[in-house]
Order: sequence, then structure tokens, then C-alpha cells
Amino acid sequence: MKVRFFQFFLILPLIIMGLGYSLMSCADNQGYPTALLGLVTDNYPARSSSYYYDSIYPPHWLNWTTDGSPSIECGASYLTGGVKCSGRYCDNVNLLCRGSGYSQTSSWWTDYFSEEGTNWRVCDNNAFVTGIRCTGSYCDNMSLRCSQLNNGGIRRDCYWTGYLSEEDGGTFVAPESMFVAGARCSGRYCDNMQFYLCRADGDTAPADLGALARKFAPRLRFDQLFGTDSGEQSKCFPSDPQVYYTQRSLGVNPVALCNKDYSTIANNRVPVFYIAKQCGTNTVIIRYWYFYAWQSTCFTSFGSHAADWESLAVMIVDGQLKRAAFYQHGGWYTRTAGSFETVGGTHPVAYVGKNAHGSYHDSGGSGGCLYFEDFRNPGSNDYHMDTWNNLAAIERGGSSPSWMNCSGDGCFDGIGHPIDQTGEVCGFGGCNKDGCSKSQLGGNVPFITAP
Repeated sequence: MKVRFFQFFLILPLIIMGLGYSLMSCADNQGYPTALLGLVTDNYPARSSSYYYDSIYPPHWLNWTTDGSPSIECGASYLTGGVKCSGRYCDNVNLLCRGSGYSQTSSWWTDYFSEEGTNWRVCDNNAFVTGIRCTGSYCDNMSLRCSQLNNGGIRRDCYWTGYLSEEDGGTFVAPESMFVAGARCSGRYCDNMQFYLCRADGDTAPADLGALARKFAPRLRFDQLFGTDSGEQSKCFPSDPQVYYTQRSLGVNPVALCNKDYSTIANNRVPVFYIAKQCGTNTVIIRYWYFYAWQSTCFTSFGSHAADWESLAVMIVDGQLKRAAFYQHGGWYTRTAGSFETVGGTHPVAYVGKNAHGSYHDSGGSGGCLYFEDFRNPGSNDYHMDTWNNLAAIERGGSSPSWMNCSGDGCFDGIGHPIDQTGEVCGFGGCNKDGCSKSQLGGNVPFITAP
């Protein structure tokens, strides 16, 4: 009996601490129903082991707001880590409140904004968004509650996301450790929203982008007729953009620069390039670029042009391949892990169109000029390119090759430079143009969002 009495006094402080935390949690979450106090739902992923605030400050969605309804606000230890919208023109809005490890010190509301005038607001004084309110039909006019933190005024690694609207589910969850610091809108009644995301902490644990780029670089599989035909109908393998850039400056015809020699691919003599960025604590986006000197005609004299940059992007979360975006000129579509082929579980496989060089997750094509009909049938030739064997980062600077330091459409006969085409690495949508018909993520949802 004495032993049990002694044990009780040993655990009594822990009981008191737990009770205190429970009371703090209830107060900080402003009395929201238990279902909103951090239970994992289909709209929110399981906690990552690399992020340490979710277990202390359980993430939770607020109640919905719309025009004519009260504002919604996160508690003092929370920032906005996600947004949902529903209804016509995205007029019902909800916020995901997520702990940052810091507390709010002062708060204020921005003036209202909409698509008609200055269509954006970013919180002043390195503050973060902690609430939202709206007026007008379909929540047309929006105002943001901004809060400063006791974090020394840190707001870093910021970027604008892709668009969010109700057409494609209307749910966005920011990558780990990223929080909303501003918003802008477009479309009727402010229908399409983008968010300005930033980190609030000063800790830096940078990913090894070069190692990740090699680990997740794609295998390109070419149609069996690559390397055939002549003149404007030539079917070209990838080639070195520096050779093209130099030779074109000397007046060499672009058709003459078409690479028909598969041995240059098999022997890893042709480089592939990448642009990578860490987006928050545990997410990395890598976009790969490969160059073709000539794009063949699709039908008679239709579709040919000099210089062709094509690409593929991957999303890595906690060191795991989660999504891939397959590009076809200005269009693209997203596939989730498990719905496309890989080599060794990390290298996505892209089937390359014979004429226009678009990247697809599947083989096939009828041979027509329509979006998904470009032939991409490897056949028994099995022409392929393991891009990780000759890979380099695209970056401008004194030691970079001349083509990288070039800027504008004049570098490659009117075709945009990869750096210019990439834009914000972390801030594109789930699909674009005709690519959306095969996408598992809509064009009105950012590519980086929780499943």
C-alpha cells in the first residue's frame, strides 16, 4: 500500500501538467467542437515525423464563413496552414489553423480587396494571416487578419502558390512549416485564389538538392522511330543545348543539328538539366529539362520548329516520390505515385512523343496531331535515356555555360529559356490546357497540396 501511495505522488505532477495542457488547448482553440481539434481527416495528412508542432498544437479547421457571416480567426498559438472553399464562385471559405511554435503578439485587419482593383494583400511587418472575413455577393470582397509573432520578425522562403477554386475540390494544405502571409484573387467574384506562403522559423535544415535530383531523375523512353527520317521530318533524340546555342550563332541550320545518333544517349554523352527548390521543411520540387534541336512535322508541313525544350517535374515529401507532372509544351498533367511506372521505385518513366517530344506517363498514341495522339511506342528497340547519368543544375553565373546565362526568347529561336519557363518552382497548378483530361489533380488546385 505504501508503494502505491508513493507511486501516486510520483505521477501526480504529470497528471497536473496534462490537465493544464488540456485546458490551454481548449482555450486556444476557442471552444471549437472536438471533431475540429486536430483529428486527422481525409483533408489533412498524417503528421510527419520531421515537424514538431502538430502534436503540441493540434491542426484543426475552423467553421465556414461567407458574406453576411462573422469572421473566422485562428487561436493565439496558430497560423493559417491551409484554405478550403466551396459553393458558387468559392464563396464559402474555411481556414486550417496550424501551430508554428510561436505566439501572436499583435493583430489587425487589412482593408478589403477584390479582383476589380488591387487584387492582393500581403500582411505588413512580416506578419502572417490568422483570419479572414468577406462582404458582397459570393464573398467578393475579402479582408485578412494579420498577426505579428514573437519570432524576431522572421518571414522567409516565400512564394505564391498556384490557384485554388471550388471546381477541383477546393482544398489546399500548405507544405510543412509554410504558412499563409497574403492572398490574391482573379475571376468573377474573386473566384480563383492564390496564397503567399512563408516560413516563420529561423531554423535551416537544407535538403541535398543535387542528391535528390539524381535519385528521382526520370527515365525517358523514346518511340521506335526516333533517329529516322530526314529534313523537316527528322525524328531527333535530345542533344546538348550548348552545341546548339554555339552553332546557331554561327548560322548553322537547326535541322542539321538534329541528333539521330542513339549511341550519344546510350553512352550518356547528352546532358539533362534540373531546377530544384525546397518548399518548407520536408517538400522538394524538382523540374527536369531536356533539349531537342528540332521538332518534326506532325502532318505535311504542320508543327515543325527549331529548338524544343521539354520537361517533367516531381514532388518529394519526406524523401519519398509523391507526384509527377508530365509536360507537353505549355500543357501538363499530374499523376500520383503508384499510377505511373518507375525504375527502382524512385525514377519516374516518361514516354516521349515521336514528333512533338511531349512527356507522358503511358505509351500509345494513334499517330495524329491531337494532344495525346503523338506516337510513343518503344517497340523492340527500347530506346531510353537514364537522365541521372549526366545531370546538371541550371543556374546563371560566371561559371555557367553561355546558354544558361542567356535570357529571353532569342536564346533558342523563340522558344523560352528553361529558367523563364519554370518561373516559381513551388507555385504551379495540378494541370493546364488539354493535359487536364489525364490529370489526377485539377488545374484549380496547387501541385503542392496534401492528398
